[in-house]
Parts: sequence; structure tokens; C-alpha cells
Amino acid sequence: MAETLEAPSHAVDLRGRVSLICLETRNLDLALNAIRRCTAHFRFEEIILFTDQDWSVGGMTVVRCEPIRSAKAYSKFMLGDFHRHVHTPHFLVVQWDGFVIHPERWRADFLAYDYIGAPWPHHDHAVGNGGFSLRSVRLHQAIDTLDKPECHPEDSFICLWNRPQLEAMGMRFAPYELAREFSAEADGYEARPFGFHRFGNFNEAYDEPGLLAFLRAAPDAIVRSTEGRALLKNSLLLGRRDVVRELARRRLGGALRMRIDTLSILGRYGLQRLFSRRASA
Repeated sequence: MAETLEAPSHAVDLRGRVSLICLETRNLDLALNAIRRCTAHFRFEEIILFTDQDWSVGGMTVVRCEPIRSAKAYSKFMLGDFHRHVHTPHFLVVQWDGFVIHPERWRADFLAYDYIGAPWPHHDHAVGNGGFSLRSVRLHQAIDTLDKPECHPEDSFICLWNRPQLEAMGMRFAPYELAREFSAEADGYEARPFGFHRFGNFNEAYDEPGLLAFLRAAPDAIVRSTEGRALLKNSLLLGRRDVVRELARRRLGGALRMRIDTLSILGRYGLQRLFSRRASA
């Protein structure tokens, strides 16, 4: 029987207010997993998947697009006219590595803004990351009027390079503290945010058995990425031994440089534990 995305009876009803969108042409199974993590708690007006592949899931609208082969191509698409397919004032952007993790942290006043994403503490205009973000259609209609000589990364284009122009057009960006409640990226997980974006922090999204199952289904390109390296280090710190074993096994099957780097990480952690034990003895 074909799968149907159907929110449970207790789901928060966002129909008429929020749609969910995802652009993915490579890791559709992982993207569907992220979508499920959201629809398990929220009932959206529409779930829209932009992809180049034949894909059929009940309750989801599939819109065909060109293959996305790079981060720059993703940015170009996200600054284009995709929003004409959205029929609600706001839409939630998710990616395979960015989705809801604390559904109880949803706040209706997130919808008072045209853009909200995880804060960037290292920037003056601190909000924010686009990989898991809530945006308004009117924001993207305003973006259509801007020149785009350089459009990558798309969240920097919106929130850093063109924020003053967009604010002059009446667009509202969420304040830093509210954005911390909405999402986290590199840090900020102590605030128990509504969602997150970053594979290196998947320990925040899964218990150990769940993460292990995810990794076993994930392609080598993801496990052997820079974010996979960050996840290995984070898992070592948390003492998630089964996750560490799986990550190490997969990364030790990679190129020579990756094998050396993985062994170095494991070795440094082993030495740190050894000296820590001696210091506490």
C-alpha cells in the first residue's frame, strides 16, 4: 500500500496559515523522513516537494524541477518564483537535515514575522539560517524585485546582504531571542528549540537507536561529509558507542586522508579519556 502523509488527530492545525515545502533531488528518502518528523505533530495546508524524480506519496504535492547538483543551484531555486505554488501566507522550509525536534515549542507569534531561522551569533543581522526556516510568501514576492548578481548562500542574500532593503519594503525579521526558540544550527540547543538544521547535531534529534537506524540507511556521501565528521566528534563526547562504531566503520572505508583523520579523532579522544581518568584518580 502506498504511503499517505496524514497528521494524527492531536496535531496542531496550521491549515490556512502554513504550508510545508522541501526541495530535494538527491536524497528523497531522507527528505521524506524529515517531512514525516514535521507532519507527526502538525497539520499543514499543503506539503510540497520540489524534485526532478517520479515520486508519489499520498497527501503530498510533487512539483517537478531541474536536478539540484550544488548548493549554489539550491540558492538560485530558493530565490526564484517557486512561491507561486504556495497558497498560504507562510511556509516552513525543511531539508533532510533540518526539521522539527521539539514540537511543543511551537508559538503562534512565529507567524508575526516574514522570516525566522536559527540565529547567527557571529553576524550583526543575526537571523538567520535558511535550512529550517519559516517565511512569508510576501517576503519572496519582495525578493522577486531585487537584483541578484550574487545569490549564494540564499539565506545570506536575504538576511545579510538585502535585509535593509527588505525591511524598507515592510518585511519583518524575527528578533534574536525568538529565533533562538525557533531553531538552532551550530549551537543554542540548551534552549530546546522548535527545530534545527545540521547533520553534525543529529544527536539532538534522535535517541541512539534511532540515529543508528538513520545512519545505516544514509549514503556514504553523507556519512563521510564534513558534517559526518562533526557528528562523530559529538557522538564521542556523548558516549554513544554504537553510533561511534557505525560512523567510524563507514568513514574508515573512505579515502586514505579520511581514514587517517578518523583514526586521529578516535586516538585523541582515547588519550583525553586516559588523562581524564588519571587526573580524577
